[in-house]
Amino acid sequence: MSLKYIALDIGNVCLKLNIPATMAYFGLSQLTPELMMIIDRYERGKCSDAEMLNAFRASTGKNIDDHDIKKGWNLILGDEIEGMNHFVRHAIQLGYRFAFFSDTNPTHFLCTVEKLSFAHLIDGRVTSYEVGFKKPESEMYEAFERLYGTPVLYFDDKEENVLSAQRKHGWHGCVFTTVQNAIEVLDAYHNAHTPPPEEIDDYNV
Repeated sequence: MSLKYIALDIGNVCLKLNIPATMAYFGLSQLTPELMMIIDRYERGKCSDAEMLNAFRASTGKNIDDHDIKKGWNLILGDEIEGMNHFVRHAIQLGYRFAFFSDTNPTHFLCTVEKLSFAHLIDGRVTSYEVGFKKPESEMYEAFERLYGTPVLYFDDKEENVLSAQRKHGWHGCVFTTVQNAIEVLDAYHNAHTPPPEEIDDYNV
């Protein structure tokens, strides 16, 4: 029997995003075009930690040490979304497995694993910084399929990512709104795709 994977985005699905906290930490009112370009390259695995750190120093005009820059950068990752631990455990009990499917970077991914109470229950990942592409680019979805096959379900807070998965790759995608909705989608899928128990042959009892 093939493994049944659920593709799970991270930002605003597993963890709340708090961009204003990072902006306030660095005293920035907006990200400069140069910094945005570096962030994009960092999330594609195309620049080093040192380049990223230096870009933040240049954008603030302050000589901030590496530790403090990473601390401020990680403030983007807020609290775990309440109920996601239950959702993941519920799905696993039904026989599903999970793989992270996220546009992220090595600094944020390490912080994600440290913050999430259920990170140890996620046994796979496809990240933009390892693949070299970002959603909704086809290469991200193809990378997931190579490792885990077509997921039975895919949850993401960004509609454009879900639509790309549905229209170009035939995934069963769902825009994440609430944990309760995700549970309902999962249960509906499970009930529709789980055959009823076979009738017991009285002669073989």
